[in-house]
Formats: sequence, C-alpha cells, structure tokens
Amino acid sequence: MAVPHPDQHWTNWLCSTIFFAVLFNYPLLQVFNRTTLIFGVPLLIIFLLLGWILFIWAIYRFSCHLPKGRGANDTGRDEEHKHP
Repeated sequence: MAVPHPDQHWTNWLCSTIFFAVLFNYPLLQVFNRTTLIFGVPLLIIFLLLGWILFIWAIYRFSCHLPKGRGANDTGRDEEHKHP
C-alpha cells in the first residue's frame, strides 16, 4: 500500500472537520428537528447519534492511515542534538 503524502492527511482532516461542523450546525439540524419518531426516538436524536458515530469512525479511519513509528512528541531532531 502506498503511503499518502503528509499534505493529503492534512487535507483529509480539514475536509472532514468542515463537513462535520456543517453537519452539526443550525440549518441541517433544523431539517431533522421534526416530531417524527423512529422506534419511539425523535428523528433529531437519531441524526445526532448517527452523526456522532460517523464522526468517531472517520477519526479512527484517518488515524489508522497515519505513519507509524514516531511518537506524538518526536520531531525527528533528537539525534542531531544528543549530548554525550
């Protein structure tokens, strides 16, 4: 499997963040704010729960494709500045 360019990761994260910000914003929430019940649960609550699950799944999928082998605080410059 080819490793995507780091800018591609940044673009994916940015696009997903914007998508979910729009998803949980007023105009779209108003569309699902109805008195319709599905299995006794309001449509808005189902929309929010499914959207939240989708958001968590997207974060998981993006994090699975991050390069492995470096810690969160590792900048790769430690070997240059090691003291004896």
